[in-house]
Amino acid sequence: MQRFLRYLCEEMFAGRGSLLKEYSIALGVFDKPQDFDPGTSATVRVEAGRLRRLLTSYQINHGQSDTIQIIIPKGGYVPSFQRKTEQSEIVERDDDAPAKAATPDLPSHMELRRVTVLSCSFRLRGISQLTAEFLEEFDRFHAYFSSIVTQLGGVMENSATARLTVYFGWPTSLEDASGRAMTAATEIIAYARREHGGNCEVRVAIDTGRVLSRPCLEKPLILGEVPTIALQIVDHTPCNAILVSEETRQHSRTAFETIPAGAIEGEDGHQILLWRLLSPRSTTCFLAKQDAPSADIIGRGAELDLLGNRWLLASAGEGQSVIVEGEAGIGKSCLSEALIKRLRPRGYQIRLQCSAHHSNSALYPVIQILRRLLAGNDPSSAVLGRFLERVGLDGPINRALLQTLLAQADVDENMGGILPSASEKKEKTLQLLIAILSALCNRRPVILLVEDIHWADPTTLELIGFAASACQDLRLYLLMTGRSGCAALFGPAQPVTVLRLTRLSRQDCSRMIDGIAGDAALPIPTRDTIIDKADGVPLYLEELTKLLLAQNVGKGDLSTVPDSLNDLLASQLGCMGFARRVAQVASIIGRDFPGEILKALVSDEDQLVAAAIDQLLAAGILTRGRSNGKGRYAFRHALLRDAAYTSMMDADRQDLHSRTADMLVDYFPEIAADHPEVIAGHMRHAGRFDEAVSFWLDAGRKAAQRYALAEASANYRAAIETLALISPSIGRSERELDALLELGATVREAEGYYAPDLKQIYERAHLLAKEVGRPEALAASLHGLWTVAAGRGRWKHADLLAIEFDQFIHSLGPNARLEAEGGRLLGAGAAFRGDFAAARTHFERVVAVYDPAQHGRSFGYDPGAASTAYLSWVHWHTGNPDQGRREAERALAMAEALGHPPTLSLVLVWLLFHAVCERDYDRIRSYNDRLQKLCSQQLCRFWQPFGRACLSWASFHSTRDPTHLDQLLVHTKAFSELYLTSCLHLLAADICDQMGLYDKGLHHAGLAATFMAEHDEGIWEAEYWRLTGQLHARWGPDKSEAQRCLEQALAIARQQNAVMLEQRAVASLKALSGADIGLVA
Repeated sequence: MQRFLRYLCEEMFAGRGSLLKEYSIALGVFDKPQDFDPGTSATVRVEAGRLRRLLTSYQINHGQSDTIQIIIPKGGYVPSFQRKTEQSEIVERDDDAPAKAATPDLPSHMELRRVTVLSCSFRLRGISQLTAEFLEEFDRFHAYFSSIVTQLGGVMENSATARLTVYFGWPTSLEDASGRAMTAATEIIAYARREHGGNCEVRVAIDTGRVLSRPCLEKPLILGEVPTIALQIVDHTPCNAILVSEETRQHSRTAFETIPAGAIEGEDGHQILLWRLLSPRSTTCFLAKQDAPSADIIGRGAELDLLGNRWLLASAGEGQSVIVEGEAGIGKSCLSEALIKRLRPRGYQIRLQCSAHHSNSALYPVIQILRRLLAGNDPSSAVLGRFLERVGLDGPINRALLQTLLAQADVDENMGGILPSASEKKEKTLQLLIAILSALCNRRPVILLVEDIHWADPTTLELIGFAASACQDLRLYLLMTGRSGCAALFGPAQPVTVLRLTRLSRQDCSRMIDGIAGDAALPIPTRDTIIDKADGVPLYLEELTKLLLAQNVGKGDLSTVPDSLNDLLASQLGCMGFARRVAQVASIIGRDFPGEILKALVSDEDQLVAAAIDQLLAAGILTRGRSNGKGRYAFRHALLRDAAYTSMMDADRQDLHSRTADMLVDYFPEIAADHPEVIAGHMRHAGRFDEAVSFWLDAGRKAAQRYALAEASANYRAAIETLALISPSIGRSERELDALLELGATVREAEGYYAPDLKQIYERAHLLAKEVGRPEALAASLHGLWTVAAGRGRWKHADLLAIEFDQFIHSLGPNARLEAEGGRLLGAGAAFRGDFAAARTHFERVVAVYDPAQHGRSFGYDPGAASTAYLSWVHWHTGNPDQGRREAERALAMAEALGHPPTLSLVLVWLLFHAVCERDYDRIRSYNDRLQKLCSQQLCRFWQPFGRACLSWASFHSTRDPTHLDQLLVHTKAFSELYLTSCLHLLAADICDQMGLYDKGLHHAGLAATFMAEHDEGIWEAEYWRLTGQLHARWGPDKSEAQRCLEQALAIARQQNAVMLEQRAVASLKALSGADIGLVA
């Protein structure tokens, strides 16, 4: 940002302000290439938005005493400098003339008053109003009605009909007039049911609004539309039900349980939104109607008890990890909420809400909760220091790590040198987060609730996995909710209890209907229809019950009941009027969203939007954000968001996505900068494919820089999929080529050479590189194809590709970096074929031309460190063990200095193999410990089985425990990198030889031979013949076969110039004629 601002100011002062355009800024500030296209990349716009926000933040927090303010105008980049006195004068002039609300001129004897009007009609089924029986019952009803409304402060209008009208708030104002009217209505309906059962038809309607009145008269004189609307609503009210207007509901707030009941058209044509009043007390629809605050949720008593018992264990120091899984709408979140309400735990409650829109945004839910706790995207160092000090973790590195995480960008130049490399930064950040969690657990028990874990980004899953592994020794209750099957996200070694929720029984469904309907009776056929349709899914049952209550669907009128949950939720939204449109716009943003973005997108007055949000909250469609700070909202369930989203026409949905993308880029640049994948998604749905690709590529690079490799891979793939929607052109081919090469490098780092689709990635990249004529890209694709062949152990094919790569790079002219890569490929092929002399020549050539400052890891691994690690065991094979050890030490030091986990992991693997060759069991354990730790913290876990297999072999030789053989075989099977697999089989044959397992030893030696034949691998061909001969010599009946095998081992070792293997073969031949036939190194 400093460089950006300095560039803008210097260009303006130099008289080049007119040249400040997106293109010139991209090249001058952000080092973009000459072919940068502002039309397909919003980098400059996003960063300019961030700069404006930072300037505003500076003025508020630090620049109050400055006399000059720098302003970057929206839509331009030429800075202006304004004296603050000019601004203050403007503000003062604005304050001197405040806007006044328009008030109509009223006669002195009239006044404006807010009044709530209750209108009630009374009928008896089968009894005419012209009979004495009806008059007697009406008088009784009228007497009760009068007593209730009088007690609550209402004034009845004298009427000569069976329709009764009451005014609340006249002639004197009443506190909570709407609530009083609604309380009276519920009492009246209850009385009618109690006294007359099903023979009485009472309808109550309530409206609230401003009227003109003359309070001096004994008889109320009310002028206005409120009484008329109340009468109009009565005509639409179901039997024995209460309908209230939107304004009445707003004034009663949350004192009553209401559900949407459609709308009617007023006399002036405007829509009047109606709500059906269910209960005078707020109830939770999944809960039974009981007075006890700890009421069990229906049908989940056993599950709630299990979760409660786990909390008791966790709070006592035996940490617990539980995942509650089930289908959508089954009640996972409701169960976790009920648990927290029942326990009322004295400790910390931390909620992480995963998001479908951010499933490729590393640590998204963690960042959101930290930002809420630490006051924003970029809290000051002092704020971070106080927080870290409270948990005993304050320090410059931890401050820098946390500040970088929250800002989603590297901290400014003042922090230079403090932070480690990107890979170490990710590792240390995860360690810091676990340390913070542990510190909190040491102070008090912690409930960590992770909701919708099936949408968690890979890095958050990694963090949760660490927490699950660590929680056994902490006062931590890790409670997760997710869709069916999400328990598979955790490995069998992680101690996670899985609680699978099933559908409710019919009896539980019936109890749940009672809890929702309250005093509103539902006919038996309607109840049966609800239970049959819902089929035990609580959300479906809840929403269907509400819908039928609102529509008053009774016996014989069930044909309109929606057939699916999505149709049902769409029907619920359909009766919400303008609020439906607001819900649709909100669904474009995501399941949870800031209110300011929603209001900015809806092209109506803020008051209307606020009212619509209030209606959606009241209807239970939206909830207020809990963990993401003030001013945030969320759809109560993901299915509600889906229903709102799918209820729009395609063109409307596309337009909203486009507007959302532009608004986020221009007015919320921090979102565009932190989460370019979100912008990309909106642009993809808007049909703006070129721009979407740029944002996805940006997201992939940002994730790769943070070493969030799984997220990076997903974003690169999204870019490639979107490019397929663009018409073919050279430009599209070049962008696809760049994306493929970046994806290939990311996949290799994350999954290894044996990744399933790596071959298709590089074959496509090779084709495109030829098509567009880019030599460097062609070299990169050839290198990638070599990794595919090597990863699958196809060494003949790999050698052909290495030769083609070497010939091609030499045709380009002198290039030490490419020559180093070519030498590494040729050396690796020679080593695995068993041509150790040629391999040594190639690797020594790499070391000679290698320059760490210029070469680096442009092809995935650092060629210098990798070649030096190869040399360690190549020198051993060729009879130079001392030189091999020196090369091993040098390779490890080089890899550690680079700070690149993939290179370090590769070096540790080759050093492990070197230690196996030397039979140095202590070094095997040491290298494996480092490899396992590195792989568990990063994503290069494909190496872990190899290290564990070597450790099992070393452990057997140290302990003679036969179980290590079984462990070695398990790890060999798990090792996906096919090269070196023959060596692992030979290690198993060696253990069998030591244990006297003749047939099993020959079997594993045979597997090694088959592998070597199929994969053209000769690295330990001599060792295969020696071990086979030794098995025959020690345990077999035919000593002549042993002699033949050992002679073959000797011949192959000499042919390969494998001096150390030759010495082993000679020793075994000498031992063949003696009594002690041991394995001599």
